[in-house]
Amino acid sequence: MPNKIMQKQRQSIDERLILILAAFAYFLFFAHPAEAQSKKNSKDTLRFTAPAVVVTGNKISNNPAIKLTSSQVITRENIETIPALQISDVIDKSPGVYVKNYGGAGGLKTVNIRGTNSSQNVIMLDGVPLNSKQNAMFDLSILPLSFVNEIEIVRGGASDLFGSNAMGGAVNLLSDSRRSDRYKMSYFVGSYNEHKASISTPSYQIGDFNFSLSGSGVYSEGDYKFRFSEYGEDKILRRENAKFDNLGLFLNSGYMIDIDKYISFKTINTYTLRGVPGAVVQNRLESKFATLSDLSSFNNLSYNSALSKEDFLKVTLVAKHNKQVYDDAQPNAIAELDHAEFQNTEFAMLAANTYEGDWFKLNTNLDYTYSTLEGDMLDPSVDRHVFRHNLSFANILDKSIYFTNGDMLSIAPSFRVELYNTFAPAYSYAIAFLHNSAFDSKNMFPITSKFRYSRNFRMPSFNELYYYNYGTSDLLPEKSHSFDLAFTVGYSKYISLELSTYFIRTKDQIVSVPKNTISWTAMNIGLVETKGIEALLNLHLFSGMVDFSFAYTRQEVIDKSENSFSYGKYIIYTPQEIINSTLNLNLSDRIALQGNAEYSSHRFALPDNTYDSMLGNYLILNAAVFYKFSFFDMSYRLQFELKNILDKNYQMILNYPMPGRVFRVGINLDF
Repeated sequence: MPNKIMQKQRQSIDERLILILAAFAYFLFFAHPAEAQSKKNSKDTLRFTAPAVVVTGNKISNNPAIKLTSSQVITRENIETIPALQISDVIDKSPGVYVKNYGGAGGLKTVNIRGTNSSQNVIMLDGVPLNSKQNAMFDLSILPLSFVNEIEIVRGGASDLFGSNAMGGAVNLLSDSRRSDRYKMSYFVGSYNEHKASISTPSYQIGDFNFSLSGSGVYSEGDYKFRFSEYGEDKILRRENAKFDNLGLFLNSGYMIDIDKYISFKTINTYTLRGVPGAVVQNRLESKFATLSDLSSFNNLSYNSALSKEDFLKVTLVAKHNKQVYDDAQPNAIAELDHAEFQNTEFAMLAANTYEGDWFKLNTNLDYTYSTLEGDMLDPSVDRHVFRHNLSFANILDKSIYFTNGDMLSIAPSFRVELYNTFAPAYSYAIAFLHNSAFDSKNMFPITSKFRYSRNFRMPSFNELYYYNYGTSDLLPEKSHSFDLAFTVGYSKYISLELSTYFIRTKDQIVSVPKNTISWTAMNIGLVETKGIEALLNLHLFSGMVDFSFAYTRQEVIDKSENSFSYGKYIIYTPQEIINSTLNLNLSDRIALQGNAEYSSHRFALPDNTYDSMLGNYLILNAAVFYKFSFFDMSYRLQFELKNILDKNYQMILNYPMPGRVFRVGINLDF
């Protein structure tokens, strides 16, 4: 089916891209460090020995431009101190991050960063995007938390670094590739017949080949209580058809070819079956028979090589497959919606070269992706099958200049060009500055200042283009300009404070508009302006006895679309204030207590921001107790959690009630 977007977008290269290329050339060839002592030692030109390959996983923090963004790394040690059932329970501790939760263990969980919607943020596994080409989102409840070792969060537009969808930021989930000689097991039980279990084996070594296995399972009846006003009468009801069953298997393996060459292979396979109860409204509380099954496979084969002491190459082959099946024995509205299947398959080849010279660092990436969607409910003109080719090229430069007083200035220009078979080329670029200084000569009071500007984009999803009676085949990509200014100050390792302010202007935002009384269509009519401030305070006091974190976000996400009935109104489901604060008391080597508070201001569920569509603010208090001990060369950690202590009745999404008070108790074993 022809796509009018080719005619609408065809144009010459943006002049600003030429300026970026000129900046690259200048910093690469003409700008030199201010002081000789910052240079590396001269190399022996008569002899060269390649360094051993250090396998660090696909960390985006290895990218030289990441240090110039507003970013945060949640380490494995941090994750282990957070009472969490799923990944969403961990990342919402970061400022600027809001997780939309449709309720309970089985509810859909998507990420919104800095007021952008879930399709405008990239979720990655080991540096590879997980966002579905079908709907541009990723449900965090599918991937088991036990498979994740670290989480990297980038806040702010980053299409130059990660491509399409990274208009608000990115979340990179690093799978657990740690070598271990011990078994690790855990088992938790909680309210509403909830069970969570995981196990991982030691790393087995056979010559130069090594591998390890991990498994995980989560089950919940999901029949939690909630309060509901039925025709003015308050009732206590139970959520029906909200069961959740999630199973996962993870194989991590590697082979050392030589001291400077290494191959790794990872495969993560998950199966999820959940009830789909739907919205709770008058006269119809739940869809009692609707179910959704999800079978996903992620396969990653990587080749790592040290070409020289400065030059590193990584080539990755990726194969992803996702099959979803929806069934409803008694559909509430349209009889044809009793069954639907979708299969999303993707193949990618990613080549990354990292060069660390005396004067600069340079990352060059060349990626090719083929994705296809087969399934029901697609426009008849595409015959249940759509596909997309994508070729991208990106360069990221980091030029650091050191001054005699110890100050350091980093400048990081970057650009990306993406070629699509059904779209004109998409360009994204950025320029970032970082300045490090200190109050004192011993660097006890470091101060970091960051500024970053980026131009970003998002390609329409298959659903937005081809979904039956909804998709529009000639949609334009969304485009945005993002500005970010951040300051960080600290005292040694005891205190750190980060303050950020940002502005995002999104053009051609894809929105759903009604075309008649019963159907909607996707259109490019949106203009959205987002501005906000973020604060992150961390305290580490009394030799580690007290750890305190406070994350605050204040934002305004406003519809600026011309001739829009909702002009000047807040975009739906974007709270103006978000707070997440945690206090850890490490009473001894064995006992630790934790308290956590989550606050969200009111949100609107409809674009016109009427009072009736307003969801009230909520404050959720949580607590946990940890007890560690050892016995017969086995390490134990007992854990008791209490979520929503005050039994608050609230909703994050209209008509999708959240659980009340929930307890969970469990044990972690290491032997």
